[in-house]
Amino acid sequence: QSDRGVIVESVSRGGWAALARMQVGDIILAVDGQDVPNVDALAARMKDVLARKPAAVVFQVRRGIRTLFIEIKPSWR
Repeated sequence: QSDRGVIVESVSRGGWAALARMQVGDIILAVDGQDVPNVDALAARMKDVLARKPAAVVFQVRRGIRTLFIEIKPSWR
């Protein structure tokens, strides 16, 4: 188990984290299978997601001792 990832510090109502039911304290490990070892990597992954506008996005998240795979299906406008 590594210490890499990005800690969720807040969840904005109606935002992606809220849609994915993420919680403060969750650690985002990967987006669509791409590791996110730090905030810059997460920002780059999300920029890529916005450019691709896929039907679904999968977040790998550590919550306590569990590792979760959370899929969201954004409504692109």
